[in-house]
Amino acid sequence: MKVLNKKIILTNTLQYMENNNLKLFHIYIASLLKLGIEKPVFNRFVVGKRVYQRNYLAVEFMANNSLFVSAYVTNVGSIGLDAPYHHMYEWGTTSLFSSLGQIHKDYIIEEEKIK
Repeated sequence: MKVLNKKIILTNTLQYMENNNLKLFHIYIASLLKLGIEKPVFNRFVVGKRVYQRNYLAVEFMANNSLFVSAYVTNVGSIGLDAPYHHMYEWGTTSLFSSLGQIHKDYIIEEEKIK
């Protein structure tokens, strides 16, 4: 399992969201679907030492009995938490686990301006 903790600059995104009456979760889901279209490898899974490719994209937002989806997504930022590093999912064919944490204001030091 590869864990990626990445800070993303949202300055322009927040302005776009405000102008178009969108939430960050809408943009997040749209970006995951775009990823699934542009990079089909993210929609593959392994069962019994065989690799399968789905012919559809499915994103799951909540617990489901069938839990057979392309991406499992959690938005814990909506309740004020930071994104977790580990999922609590032990069975199934989900290819991608993704979590969205709370938005934080931060300072950015541009390397070009330091020199």
